[in-house]
Formats: sequence, C-alpha cells, structure tokens
Amino acid sequence: MYGGWLLATATNPLFLAPGWVLPGPGLVCWSILSKTWLLAANWRRTPGWISHIPLIPTFTALLCLFMAAFLFQAETRDPGYFIPARVSAGLGAICFTLFSIVSLLESGATRPGGGR
Repeated sequence: MYGGWLLATATNPLFLAPGWVLPGPGLVCWSILSKTWLLAANWRRTPGWISHIPLIPTFTALLCLFMAAFLFQAETRDPGYFIPARVSAGLGAICFTLFSIVSLLESGATRPGGGR
C-alpha cells in the first residue's frame, strides 16, 4: 500500500526504488503465510482446499518475476529502475523457493493410505 502511495505521489526519482520494492516483501510474507496455512490445515485435517495452497507461492513468484521483467525493460530508459528490477527478481526467486518448500510440506503431510 505504501509503495503504491509512493509511486503515485512522489515526484523525486529517488522514490522509484522504494515504491517498486515495498510490495515485494508483502508477497514474500504472503508466501510464508501459505506454508503456515498448509501446516495448520493438515494438522486440523481440513479437506479439499488444501490442494490449492501451493498455488499461492507460485502466483506470487510469477507476479514478482513479471514485475521484474517490466522493470528491466523500463531500466533501458531510466536508470532509476536498476535496483527495483534486481530486487524484484530476487524476491521472485525467494517465492519460487518457498513454492518448493510448500510442495515438500504437502507431500510429507499426506496420510498413509492415499487420503488426506
């Protein structure tokens, strides 16, 4: 929210980096929350929707990486996008790594006998 406010109101190019970088940690936190959510759902033996939780880190990783791609393109015209492009790519890699951790947690949390 604050990053969007910075981009909308700031006229100084020094605020480009914080404006584009601030949403990234929120996406990483959302991915971490999905791991906790998956563990809690498996612990409570909640059916059905558990299979959709690994999609959260996947979509957050794709969002960060697409944002990084657009920022890399914008960097060719304005060097103020240099840092946000690289930070967004790194945060996308973190979210992708969290996807693999969620997948491992999901595979280890299944009950013997094929059911959840």
